[in-house]
Amino acid sequence: MWFSGKERRRYQRREVCWEGLLHYTLPEFQKTLNISVVDISSGGAKLHSPTIQAGPFHLVAFEQSPQLELAIVLPEGNLKIDVKILWYKLMEDKTGFAVGVKFIDLSEEMARIIKNTIG
Repeated sequence: MWFSGKERRRYQRREVCWEGLLHYTLPEFQKTLNISVVDISSGGAKLHSPTIQAGPFHLVAFEQSPQLELAIVLPEGNLKIDVKILWYKLMEDKTGFAVGVKFIDLSEEMARIIKNTIG
């Protein structure tokens, strides 16, 4: 799951600077991480996170899949989107991680908000 550097995007991305939350849920554990969204498309986003750890759990190395929900408050509307982590890498300045996520089962309303926001 480590980013290999090969471009695989199907959707055009737009650079943004949004604060958000990543909700991590397992049956016996819940945690919310503060993240930054640095680019977004209709299919996914790149996040910056200070950690890829949620309590005792690694966000990408787990026996059971957690539910991950990305939440962002925008003037156009509130985004709440289930996501799947596709890749991650340590940022060059070593202050955190870049994390690539794919949107899962994007509702028409969430797709409309994203489309209106990124143009």
